[in-house]
This record gives sequence, C-alpha cells and structure tokens, in this order.
Amino acid sequence: MMWALSYPACVNPVAELYDTPNVTHLPALPDPARIDACRICASRQCSAQRSACVDDTKCNRLLTCRGKCSDPACLQSCTAADGFSPWYNDLWACVFIDHCAEPCATGENFGCVDHYEEARAAQDVERVSLLLHFKNPRTRLAYAYPGDERDEQFVVGAAARSCPAPTTATTECQPIDTGNVGPDDTVRLDLRVHQLLRYFNGTIEVEAQDTSSAAPDLFRQNTWRDRYLLPPLAQATEFRLYVFWLGWIRSALREASGTTLDTEHAAPLAIYMEDCMGAPARGLRFELPEQPGLNVEHQVSDGSFSDQTDTGSAVVGDVPDSMRQQAIVVQAVQVETNKVVAKRNEIYVRPRWTTHVWLTPRPLR
Repeated sequence: MMWALSYPACVNPVAELYDTPNVTHLPALPDPARIDACRICASRQCSAQRSACVDDTKCNRLLTCRGKCSDPACLQSCTAADGFSPWYNDLWACVFIDHCAEPCATGENFGCVDHYEEARAAQDVERVSLLLHFKNPRTRLAYAYPGDERDEQFVVGAAARSCPAPTTATTECQPIDTGNVGPDDTVRLDLRVHQLLRYFNGTIEVEAQDTSSAAPDLFRQNTWRDRYLLPPLAQATEFRLYVFWLGWIRSALREASGTTLDTEHAAPLAIYMEDCMGAPARGLRFELPEQPGLNVEHQVSDGSFSDQTDTGSAVVGDVPDSMRQQAIVVQAVQVETNKVVAKRNEIYVRPRWTTHVWLTPRPLR
C-alpha cells in the first residue's frame, strides 16, 4: 500500500509518474512504528534513486517485492526470484545509510524476531546454485555498503569451494563444487541441500594470495583463508559476503586487548549480524554462553553508527586449542532489552582459517 505524501518542489517530477500502489519508496520495511518517518524521509531525500530504480525492469520487480519485506526470509525469497540490481543497491544505500538511517532506525529493527518462518529450499531438489558476491573492505573497515564506490577488488581470482557441514575443527573440505572469483567479485557454486533440514548447512571456503599493491597496509598480507557459515538460504539466490581481513582482525584485537594473533596457527572467529531489513545490526552484544573462558574480544555493534562502528560485527579472536574440537555456540543480545535476538549452534573452527558466522534474527520456532 502506498501512503499519500507531499513532495517538496525540488523533487524530480519523474518520480511522480511511478507512484503506483505496488511500488514503495522503501527498499525494505523497518519496524511498524518507524515506517511513516522512514518513508517520508525516503520520499524527500532519495526520489532520484527511486526513479532510476523503477525505470529499470529488474529493479522495479525487486523493489516491488522487497519493499514489502520486514524479515530475512522475505528478503531472501525476493532475491531468489529477481537477483540483485545496482539501481536497487543505490536506493537502499541512499535510504538506509546516506540520508535516513536515523528515522528508519537502521540496524535496530528487530520486530521480526519470533514472528516469521525461515525460507526453505524447494522440496524436490538436492542441489541449488548460489551466486556469491564479495563486498570488499574500504579503508580501515571490514564492511562496504552496497553501491559504495570505495570498494577495492581484493578477492578477484580467489579459489572458492562449497563444503559439507564440518563436524570437527580438523575436518577437511570434500568439495561439492569449486570455482574462482571473477573480475566482478562473484563466483557461482552448487550447494547440496540437506535432505531433512531442506537447506544448505555446509560452509563456503575461499583462499587466495593477496599481491595487490593497492591494498591498504591494514589489509595487506601474504595469504588469507576465510570460511563462511551462511544462514539458511532460499533456492537459487545470491548472497553477499563481507570479508574480515586478517590485518583488520590483528589490529582490532591489538587495540581491544593487546592480543597478538599468530596467523600461522590461530583459529580466529568473526561474527556478523543484520537486523530484520538486512542492515548491519547495532545496539547488540555478542556472547558465547556455553564456552566459559572464551570471550568476545572486540565488538563493533555498540549502538553507534559512525564510520568506525557500523559493521554489526565482532571478533572473538583466537579460539584456544582445547576448544577447537568442540561445537561453539554464539548468540546476539539486545543491549537495551537483554533479549536474545539470534543464536547459532554447531560452529566449528579450523586452524589457519578465519571462520565467519552469519547470524540472522531468530525466526518463529
């Protein structure tokens, strides 16, 4: 449903041609109490980006679908049907990052927790194809927003593979599919659908030699190896991976606790969390409730939204040898309400690899 809005005189009149009931001004929906203020801001600040989106067939479809979404399953289903569009990315960044982060409460929308069901893959398939799109770190950050022109291509040529779910820290990947990251920072891999869970519950592994002289000193390193534990995915979709460089992890741990990371033998663990509309979460703390003695050393999900703390992420640091053979539990807790909004079990790390854990708001259970 489109809400009636009054446009200021400076708004591009072309936008008004597309004011149809099926096309929203919002790339996704924040919590209900924030929708009005968010939509008003978007209509005033991002009309040009919206016009460009609705004038493109693919973006128009994606906006029409995702503009009605307020939970990860809905967003994933839309992406599975329509993919990503650069015009949509521009509108998303304009609304939720550049101009309307405060009225939209970007990163703080958790109204979907316990009020939706996770997307499931089709019941009659054993394999699905997933397009992995790497978003690279901008200077001094481990996260780059969609459409950020400061992205650097540090992952092109990296070897990627999809792997079954690990059962111990030392489990070597028996690849389901392999490929190399292309010049557009993407690689397509087949995944095997778990026949009981009905979604991919394995890992993605990516490793490469980094010889880019353009890489900032903070990110430059001889090699990097990343393992990703993804959330349940809809069939045949696209997923965006954000890279925590070992150089950034070393720097973060050194600043937080004076910890020195031995990258030749360490098994660092990194956590990433989004809110219900797919924005980097804030106002959270990350906990490892069943692993006394293993602490989250560095958190950047502290409720602020500056250039240094907008990643919705945390670094646990080096997981001790004694804990590398057992499953680790990670949860995200709202600082203000003390409510657990996400939890993940059965996390195994591997020495010399950075293990990335992807959390999504907890669905209806």
